Amino acid sequence: MLLSFSLTLVFFCGLIGIIISVYRKIPLLLKFERQEQKKKTKIIPEIIKKVKNIPAVKNFSIDGLLQKTLSRIKIIIMRIENTISVKLIELREKSRKKNAPRDDNYWKELNGEGQKEGMEQAKKKAKSLKKKNKELQN
Repeated sequence: MLLSFSLTLVFFCGLIGIIISVYRKIPLLLKFERQEQKKKTKIIPEIIKKVKNIPAVKNFSIDGLLQKTLSRIKIIIMRIENTISVKLIELREKSRKKNAPRDDNYWKELNGEGQKEGMEQAKKKAKSLKKKNKELQN
């Protein structure tokens, strides 16, 4: 209890000290700001005059710069649009291939034709495997 009271007392004393210090320095800060503003207002027009006297800046056109910048932005946007359209086409082709009806001989299997072809292929594979086994054993 005593510790919290003493910490609170120190905090408020410090806060009061800060407020008194700021109150005493406000007039000095206001005077300093006014002097700083006067110096800035004199310096800035002089710099602007000196910059305008440079030959490269005299011929400078904001419209030309704006035109070049907008043209470059337009080219960049067109490139981005082109890459997006290429990616969209690729994705559409992938989905078309994925969702396309497969030729899985569904009707042939129902009629029994697909089973005959499948049996023939299985017999051929079995014969070739038997030949390979015999060769390996010899």
